[in-house]
Amino acid sequence: MDGEGWIDALDRLAELAPHTVVPGHREVTDASPIHDVRDYLVHVRDEALRLRKRGATADETAATVDENARTRWPSWERPEWIGLTAHAFYDTGAPV
Repeated sequence: MDGEGWIDALDRLAELAPHTVVPGHREVTDASPIHDVRDYLVHVRDEALRLRKRGATADETAATVDENARTRWPSWERPEWIGLTAHAFYDTGAPV
């Protein structure tokens, strides 16, 4: 997963200010999924890098981010992907 690439793509989509969005896994809607997914990815990225910098392992980071994200977004579709997303950001080698 290229999380930074997804964030960049979502930023570009948001700049277009669409009124209607046809997401791949949901019903036709307004632009809120663009902002919601971007906020989620930024949160997971920032938390994964913060925890990595503090010395947490990838698995510890994924578990912590997963727990916090499920609390923040209790109705998130596909919550099983949260830990995978945290691992992806943790493993990017991005500077911390």
